[in-house]
Amino acid sequence: MFASDTTAALAWPVAIVLCIGLFGLGSIVLIAKWGRRRWWGLALALFPTIIGGVLLLTVMITGALGFLYVVAAFPLLCGLCGLYFWRRKIESP
Repeated sequence: MFASDTTAALAWPVAIVLCIGLFGLGSIVLIAKWGRRRWWGLALALFPTIIGGVLLLTVMITGALGFLYVVAAFPLLCGLCGLYFWRRKIESP
């Protein structure tokens, strides 16, 4: 097996996971600004948290390459930050 075969096999899954992480980063901004204590803010925060947790668990069980741990943890950390901002109280003006 050549290195190019491995790169092609990992490119799309890593890109999809990073897109989920970027979605999590975007949801942090939305939740911090408008989504605190609302149901859709919770949904935006839970999506990357659940997906990232499942991916990290899968990577840990299969014993994949080292950098995949970081890639799998990125959506999880973004989702946890989103949950933190969702839980904060709404500041009254």
